[in-house]
Amino acid sequence: MFNDHFAFASFDLRPLRQTPQNGARPILRRTVVRAIATWWRSAATTMVLLSLPIFASAQSPLAGRWEGFLEGPADRQALFLTFTMQGDGLSGRIDLPEAGALGVPLRAIRFTAPEIQFELPTERGALQFEGRASDTLLLGSWAGLGIGGKFRLARASAPLPPYRQEEVQFESRGGVRLAGTLLTPVGVARPPAIVFIHGSGASSRVGFQFFADYYARHGIAALTYDKRGVGGSTGDWERATFDDLANDALAAVRLLKARRDIGPVGLQGHSQGGRISFVAVAHSPEVSFIITVSGGLTTPVEQELIELDVRLRARGFPDSVLERAQALRRMVDEFYRTGERRAELQTALAQAKTEPWFPLTTLRETPIPESERCTSWWHFNMDFDPLPAVERTHVPVLAIFGQRDQEYMVTTSRGRLEVALAKSPANGRYRILIFPNADHTLRVSAGFLPRLAPGLLDSLVDWIKGPRGPS
Repeated sequence: MFNDHFAFASFDLRPLRQTPQNGARPILRRTVVRAIATWWRSAATTMVLLSLPIFASAQSPLAGRWEGFLEGPADRQALFLTFTMQGDGLSGRIDLPEAGALGVPLRAIRFTAPEIQFELPTERGALQFEGRASDTLLLGSWAGLGIGGKFRLARASAPLPPYRQEEVQFESRGGVRLAGTLLTPVGVARPPAIVFIHGSGASSRVGFQFFADYYARHGIAALTYDKRGVGGSTGDWERATFDDLANDALAAVRLLKARRDIGPVGLQGHSQGGRISFVAVAHSPEVSFIITVSGGLTTPVEQELIELDVRLRARGFPDSVLERAQALRRMVDEFYRTGERRAELQTALAQAKTEPWFPLTTLRETPIPESERCTSWWHFNMDFDPLPAVERTHVPVLAIFGQRDQEYMVTTSRGRLEVALAKSPANGRYRILIFPNADHTLRVSAGFLPRLAPGLLDSLVDWIKGPRGPS
């Protein structure tokens, strides 16, 4: 329920169609691969990411950057590994640019020269890597999620990136201190800037590192920050309302607006962050534009029921099971609102927890304690309706959806968005793009690993740097 879905995580073997709908520019996959690989060869070590240490000497031959390919059953993707000395050991991270993954920490690394082992964690399980390292080559095989293949990398250097990196801090409402990273492109006078807004859960600035790096390499400043209560930020996101989180984003906007080297500032909200972006712009004249990526236009309660329906139907459960599961979900939500009928709810959950459909839900086996109910994120935000904020939107909007998004009913969200924006002061300055076969993370299943939807990155950059007029 309400995870931050933009980390590198999802794997799917469904076929890919190449052409985005509704104005998204078609791009041949070969061109995308070549462009991204060329860009990535110039990437530098720009963020310090922690992972488990490995056993190595101070002169480990692994330290440094490696670039090459990850090969699957009938496909391959550009692959980059970076190992960094930390005391007597190394930390490691992996980049898969075609999948939109930058700086993913490696896990369970073991090195006894020349043998190397490590894991790449994903939401659906870990990929296991085994190989051999020499002074110039790193070769081996990988397996996981029912598939496998080989990898081949050569030692490489990493030139400095074409942007400046600055650690920043700023204060939000209630004295909450937020820590972030600002990337500013070199040689660009007063570039447009993006402030990223987190989806749900405990999210750090690392989740937006790929997009921030890409924007900065294309003349757009980017500010990412740790969500309140995460990383270097104070506060507690689990006790925060949508208004609180919107004020966090606006504090970042004010930080940028106070600088003479930054131009117009926009917001980019992912998933739940899409709702928050509309709340923020409704409260501030300082935001110049907003981008929502896989942002739903329903209340959290409605979204949860939609997700439940999608999950159970996908597993072939009949309507009678769906009705029972949704009735139980509504009983849980009513308890969060009122605190009433706890004993009845506990009995219903106890009866349902052994059913085969129960593990596919987000339901707890016992009701949340009363002491936690009134202070929970769900209690504060479950009935939040974003549409009134959308109707107050006075800036250009770019809304992006994936056709195969399992979290939201894309057709419903698009219809609600168009109706609400038609009532707003935005004066028709909005564009809606739906990318075929893309999921909630805007990735498509193409071969053995997911890839960012073709045309997504160009569509974002072109719109941010373009006139942003009526669609």
